Amino acid sequence: MPNPLLDTKVWFELAVPNPTTKNINAQTGVHFEEVVEMLDELGGLSPESQQLIANAKTHLKRLATFLKEAGDTQQLAIRSQVGLLDSLCDQVVTAVGVAHMRSE
Repeated sequence: MPNPLLDTKVWFELAVPNPTTKNINAQTGVHFEEVVEMLDELGGLSPESQQLIANAKTHLKRLATFLKEAGDTQQLAIRSQVGLLDSLCDQVVTAVGVAHMRSE
């Protein structure tokens, strides 16, 4: 049975077997860019939601660029490996939920 998440993990293990700080910064920056792409596809229906989306996009773009340009300089501290993994799993689950709720 296909397992896209496992296949992606294996691909990363082969492509980047020993991640460096630069790899971590870049991948995190790209992750935030993907969130901005989602926000690009959402339009606010009130002035407040329009402004909040615009603010989020601005700040996430800046953070993504900052991280990708940071090179080997560590910019992020992980407070809890378990908490980080939990939040990433929650992002996958809620992304699937958003796609389901939006499917027409």
